[in-house]
Amino acid sequence: MDNFETKPKNFDEAIKLAKEIERLETTVKSMKDNFKSFVEEYGAVETDFERWDFYPSVSWAFDKESTKEIARTLILEGTDPWDLIKFAPKDLINQGWNEESLAQFGNKKVTKRFTSRKL
Repeated sequence: MDNFETKPKNFDEAIKLAKEIERLETTVKSMKDNFKSFVEEYGAVETDFERWDFYPSVSWAFDKESTKEIARTLILEGTDPWDLIKFAPKDLINQGWNEESLAQFGNKKVTKRFTSRKL
């Protein structure tokens, strides 16, 4: 099977296709790393449809005191801060919680994500 545009018909063809995907993904990662270096040195690059450049990504972090002040300010503005507070399951698990503990307070949602994992 060298026509990777068709659906594999057996495991041998599926393995060939998976290996080709792995090869292409590795190639794309390398190409992006090289391209990123170019853009860092020379600036943005425009194609017919896209502009490749570095764009800011903003995040905020608040300490405990600031968090308390934010909650107080929200209350004064008429907003219930509990409507905005979300607990990340990952953080609760890091605190020693297990799925049974989480299930007492919420509903588990399982989705299928197609990806590969290193062996």
